[in-house]
Amino acid sequence: MSTRPHSSAGAHRGEDDEGDRLVIAPRLLSIDEGAIYLGCSPNTVRRLIETGQISIVRLPAVRDRRGAAHEGTNRRSLLDRSELDALIPTWRERVSKNP
Repeated sequence: MSTRPHSSAGAHRGEDDEGDRLVIAPRLLSIDEGAIYLGCSPNTVRRLIETGQISIVRLPAVRDRRGAAHEGTNRRSLLDRSELDALIPTWRERVSKNP
């Protein structure tokens, strides 16, 4: 059985008709995962967040640590992979050779 990447659109966990295991890339990444994805350090990602170049996603908190119903947000900061993908072309620059 082989493992192959698959887009998350319409994908499901488990195996497909051919018996191959489907691998689903998560849309939301931790700061450490975002740093690996961008090829930089987690501190660089934190600075990009602090300067407003990257926004964070906070999932709603359903329960607090004691198990009681809780309104608000999860404290974990997540990054949207699609936002990172959209930002990368804006950071692209061409380097010209000086004669």
